[in-house]
Amino acid sequence: MLDNSHNNSLNSTCGNPHGCADGGVAQPRASGAGSDTRGDWLSPLLIALLGAMALGLVFFLAPLMARGRAGWGQQSGATQPGGAPAGQTDGAAGGGGQTGKPNDLPLGPRQDVALGDAPVRGSRNAPVMIVEFADYQCPYCQQMHPELKILQQELAGKVAVAFKDFPLAMHANAEKAAEAARCAGEQGKYWDFHDTLFHNSDNLEVAQIKQYARDLKLNQANFEACLDSGKEAAAVQKDQAQGKQLGVRATPSFFFNGRLFTGAMDYYTLRSLVEMLLKTDAPAAAAVR
Repeated sequence: MLDNSHNNSLNSTCGNPHGCADGGVAQPRASGAGSDTRGDWLSPLLIALLGAMALGLVFFLAPLMARGRAGWGQQSGATQPGGAPAGQTDGAAGGGGQTGKPNDLPLGPRQDVALGDAPVRGSRNAPVMIVEFADYQCPYCQQMHPELKILQQELAGKVAVAFKDFPLAMHANAEKAAEAARCAGEQGKYWDFHDTLFHNSDNLEVAQIKQYARDLKLNQANFEACLDSGKEAAAVQKDQAQGKQLGVRATPSFFFNGRLFTGAMDYYTLRSLVEMLLKTDAPAAAAVR
């Protein structure tokens, strides 16, 4: 579960916030009587030669740069001390979005991750179990939400996703949103409400959350009684405590068959990682009980 200025120092010398161009105005070269005309034919030739050399250099470097980007991958935002891309943490902004080969990703050691009563999308006996600790107001969690759904559609039956609540103190509405999803779950609508919350992560005031319950045609009286009483608060806090014990410090954090990865990643990397685990791992039950 994770935290999300342009330098204008050149303005005083360039007078342009977007950068500097070659300064000054070219002075016309004197010609006529007394001027040396021997270089007149050399200048165009020299310019043409330099232009051809520059063009050749561009064509030479472009494929090298493209291969470099593909091989090295890109990472946006900050990194945590352990090298994993930081998502969001209390009091700090960071970014995920890591790409690269699955073997290069900073996965933690395999741990036992108890599912308990966590909602699971997919079969609990799937070969790859992803346990996500996330926050409904975390933008990087929101970024990963559709990627996980696509992954499960394309690898149906091979991967399951369990969701654990890890609301951050910096997000005022995240904990109540987590409680609301559980209240909806009492009426068999957990995943519908879960998806609705992520689709509306900028609009999670309690009044708005209650409207989403109406839109989903829940029993409104039962839902509001559950939400207003804080009935599910202890369950949310239990998820948080478990996450901290397992080493979760930011959102989103994922356990891939028990191996911790913190931060967002692109879909290609996500799928490649799961496909690698499908080939190399023992059944997920060995790591997730």
